[in-house]
Amino acid sequence: MKARVSGHRDVAPRNGAPGRSAIAARIALGVVTAIALVAGVAAMSPGAATAPSAGILAVVPGSHLGEYRHGTYPSSGKRTHVGVDVVAPCGAPVLAPAAGTIVDRIASRTDPDFQSLGYMAIVEHPATSNGRVFYSLYLHLQAPPAPVEHVERGEQLGRVGATGRATGCHVHVEIRYFRDRVSPLWKNIYGPGDQRASRHFRENWEDPVTFIARLERERKAPESQPQG
Repeated sequence: MKARVSGHRDVAPRNGAPGRSAIAARIALGVVTAIALVAGVAAMSPGAATAPSAGILAVVPGSHLGEYRHGTYPSSGKRTHVGVDVVAPCGAPVLAPAAGTIVDRIASRTDPDFQSLGYMAIVEHPATSNGRVFYSLYLHLQAPPAPVEHVERGEQLGRVGATGRATGCHVHVEIRYFRDRVSPLWKNIYGPGDQRASRHFRENWEDPVTFIARLERERKAPESQPQG
């Protein structure tokens, strides 16, 4: 598309060479084009806006964050997304971010929630530094979750999949303070309308990106202390 420089008029000298204003316009157009190309490459790069924290990498090594983050609105129509979608190839391992007990799972296609949630695991974890027991939830696993009761940090819970109502290989990860499969208030994994400022949203979930990163920092803190 031809650039237009307002307030200027290109006048070619008699010898046919471009005038100074024409040269300036071409230079300006070149700068704009270069900026646009750089912006386009950045937008297409997976690391541009989707680079995960070390915490998310601890859950799915080699992954990146998908389009839907904690608090994304609107999503799935006029709803608020909770948790994050972590994108990786189907079959990539999904690891526990902390030790805990698997308190609920979807391990069969005959489960009434399989069509929407896919293979699923909910893990109860001991209280953290904030004094609250928390739960981590994993949806759309490739196959039934590990048939164990207790998992240690870094132990495999399952594999990234696309089961249930999912578009492409990813795992939906939530950090929350209740063990139900869906919100007891919303009766859904998504909140109706914009819930980002609601008390229910703020008090019952944590952003997995920042929460798991904090767990990682707290875990590594004693290792960094000088030995007596």
